[in-house]
Amino acid sequence: MLVSEQRFAAQALEDDGTRTYFDDVGCLALWSEDKRPARAWARDGAEQRWIDVGSALFRAGEHTPMSFGYVIDMARGDLGWDAVRASVRTRGRQ
Repeated sequence: MLVSEQRFAAQALEDDGTRTYFDDVGCLALWSEDKRPARAWARDGAEQRWIDVGSALFRAGEHTPMSFGYVIDMARGDLGWDAVRASVRTRGRQ
């Protein structure tokens, strides 16, 4: 997938070494319903670094490339990865 804005990017690494990139963390959340990546990261837009989604804090309400609205915010985030995945799965892409 073409990543349109680096600050919203996410990536997954599968056991076989396949790396898949996403331009919105919501796309990674949907993709991970069918595939279980060995590791997954998302971009912390403020710090410009990759953070493992399992230890990241997310917040909702940002305008993101695919309109899922979740971004990493280690200072003010109040959602973990499981909550993001559940929300994306429940509402799907709007």
